[in-house]
Amino acid sequence: MNVFFAWALIIIFLLMSLLMAVKPYAWWAFETLFTLKEGEPTDFYLTVIRIRGVVGIIIAFVCVWLLYR
Repeated sequence: MNVFFAWALIIIFLLMSLLMAVKPYAWWAFETLFTLKEGEPTDFYLTVIRIRGVVGIIIAFVCVWLLYR
């Protein structure tokens, strides 16, 4: 795999994960942009999105570590 392509994927994945971890409501709004007119996410959904974001950040750092191992 091309190293540039790998870095691009890691950066995109890391940015998505950071958005999920820091601003789960913004991620929900992005996810339901064209499918939901009015409504609010539940607290459980926002918590799960935040956890997915943290796990994604960990996975991105593991990918960087594996790339330079």
